[in-house]
Amino acid sequence: MPQLNKGGKFVFGLSVINPDLTIHIPPQALLEYDALRDGKVIIFTGSKITGGFCVTTYPLLSNS
Repeated sequence: MPQLNKGGKFVFGLSVINPDLTIHIPPQALLEYDALRDGKVIIFTGSKITGGFCVTTYPLLSNS
């Protein structure tokens, strides 16, 4: 899995936002962040430089 910076965020791939506003989150990302435990993820926009979006869970976000 590539990273943007050494020790930094992982890059999992591309996801298309469908017309019905659904997206496909790569299974590897769901496993990495243990998002399957409670079935909920938080999605927010990436930086102006890297673009895209970030996927996390409440427990991970609350610690940062």
